Amino acid sequence: KGKGDVRVSQIEALVAFAAVWAFGGPLLAAHRGRFSLWWREAFGPSDGGLALIGDCEVFDGFVDRTGKFVPWGGMMPQLFVSCSINAGPGEVFVPTIETTRLCFVSRTLLTRASPVLLVGPPGNGKSALA
Repeated sequence: KGKGDVRVSQIEALVAFAAVWAFGGPLLAAHRGRFSLWWREAFGPSDGGLALIGDCEVFDGFVDRTGKFVPWGGMMPQLFVSCSINAGPGEVFVPTIETTRLCFVSRTLLTRASPVLLVGPPGNGKSALA
């Protein structure tokens, strides 16, 4: 593979990642599995530019700088809770895959001075990140 081939595959992976989230991101969690299955069937072994790992869904990771699909779990911070026993619910933050996704996308957009509007069902971490 030449250097140009690697660059093209990186761009294809990033476009696929953007398309997955543009079209599938607004879906309710209950429907994301069907969307992921459709994506894999529609694009075949290439997964539409995403080199998916095993049976994971298209929503289970992100595309890193090299163009590789990386599971969200690898980005989750280690959990260490040190708080008072009297701490209220708004004073303790437990990172989840969903909040990791929101942080990644928000941070990526904000570092480029792009506006961010967080949407989603109750309890997915929007208010905690704001």
